[in-house]
Amino acid sequence: MSTIRYTLVLSLFFAFNLQLLADNYQESTDGDLSGNLMVPTLFELDVGQNRISATSASGDLEYFRVVVPANSLLSVINHDIYQSNNARAFLGMQFGPTFTVLPNAALPADLAGYTHFGFDTISSNLMLDMSTSFGSQGFSVPLGPGDYTFWAQQLESQPTFYQFTFEVQQIPEPAFGVWVALCVIGMIGRLSLSLLRGQA
Repeated sequence: MSTIRYTLVLSLFFAFNLQLLADNYQESTDGDLSGNLMVPTLFELDVGQNRISATSASGDLEYFRVVVPANSLLSVINHDIYQSNNARAFLGMQFGPTFTVLPNAALPADLAGYTHFGFDTISSNLMLDMSTSFGSQGFSVPLGPGDYTFWAQQLESQPTFYQFTFEVQQIPEPAFGVWVALCVIGMIGRLSLSLLRGQA
């Protein structure tokens, strides 16, 4: 097999298996999400699609901390599944590795963003509503590397099952042509400065 063909096959292999590298959390097998806002369940994201699925009901507070890795961006929180007797549930987010406010005291201004998700938000990117939610701190999409803590809750006494997909993209390295162009611009700038100094 030629080197070019081998490289192409290898690239396709890694692209096809990208989801295998991504993290997945299922309450049914990995345990209940934390109910302690100071010790949220850790969910370290990888480049690709990272799925989290859980069940919430009245009194079942759920906190999870997602970590966006270095040189990566969190661009999408897709709402995949919603099974409930209630039309809506709640999702809030704060910057950092813990949640800092109790549910009964939380105000929109305490949150980086929030949204209500339900049957009508399936297949939508929840980040878009969260980033501009009324009264919240707000944020820009995508989110860069760092820690973000989420609070999910259903007030209905009957359990609600939901699933989100966190899509992480790697920040592309500058193209070689861009690097060359920047070097040329820098050289021109230094040459111009030298000429100006020579005329002074």
